[in-house]
Amino acid sequence: MLWLDSDSRALEGAHRALRRRHPSWQMVWVTSPERARAFVLSNEIDVLITDVTFEGGAAGRLLSWVAEQEPSLPCLIVTRRPDLARRSLLPKNVQRVLLKPIDEDVLIGCLERALRAKNVSVAPPRSEPAPTSRSAVACSARLGNALRFSAR
Repeated sequence: MLWLDSDSRALEGAHRALRRRHPSWQMVWVTSPERARAFVLSNEIDVLITDVTFEGGAAGRLLSWVAEQEPSLPCLIVTRRPDLARRSLLPKNVQRVLLKPIDEDVLIGCLERALRAKNVSVAPPRSEPAPTSRSAVACSARLGNALRFSAR
């Protein structure tokens, strides 16, 4: 999964929630549309999650490019702006627009559906989230602005 968002707090919160419920999911976090595009070009991903409130419409251009280059790649949009949720204006591979703050169960459900749409096997989420601490989550690699996290 590739998650694009300029809000590092949102990325950290999403990471904790997803790691707690689906520790086996591989996630890469980037903070610029350019880094996301470069990552898509050089890696196979199953889902793209992006905020669309980047300056100059860069994330919108990324979504359009992904729809052309990888039409089967499911995309989810996360945003604080309800006016951006008009699905009729979005590329066909955008499955859902989620308004921040995002309910953890809704997010997990959307990601599971997106993975199943790509025929990716999805293990059931942990029924009770495992306790985590700040020391349990560590940054394992930095790729420019890309952050890759893993549980220790």
